Amino acid sequence: MGADTFEKTKQELGVVALPQLSPKAPYPIFVLGIGADLAINASSQVAEGCAMVFDRLIDYAFVEKMSQVWEGEWNIPFAKAPPPVVTQDKVQAEATRLRTEVTEAMMNGRYGYAPWTFWPAKTDDYMKGGIEEVWLKKITPKQFSDKLNDTFQQEMKDGLVKKPPPRN
Repeated sequence: MGADTFEKTKQELGVVALPQLSPKAPYPIFVLGIGADLAINASSQVAEGCAMVFDRLIDYAFVEKMSQVWEGEWNIPFAKAPPPVVTQDKVQAEATRLRTEVTEAMMNGRYGYAPWTFWPAKTDDYMKGGIEEVWLKKITPKQFSDKLNDTFQQEMKDGLVKKPPPRN
């Protein structure tokens, strides 16, 4: 995104939490879409080096510096609120605001997960392909739900379902 994008388009950049659908629901709630596991193989010969890389990936100063030159996948929830950052760059300012809000939401249990974060592979695949069969009226919503449940139950039985981490 060019430095003059906002002046040219007269648009503003913004990222928002999920809408509050009930006054009883806390706000804001953010969805975490975690597309990978960060883990160290128990038999790794370089476990300490792997841990050092992970420590670096969740270090706020590193993420802030990295996001200035490589925008995108750096919205990592942190264990504590990040320090304030002052910048004139609108994209960086929005990214900083989002990191702060997501971290605060995480610290207060106001988050959920994108469906594909913990779905096992076959269940995830069927959710995407099966729903299209419903839309095309090839199967009923009940048939879709039944097959989805059967697929999930089999993958659960096979030990392929990851459990969400406990909330603090």
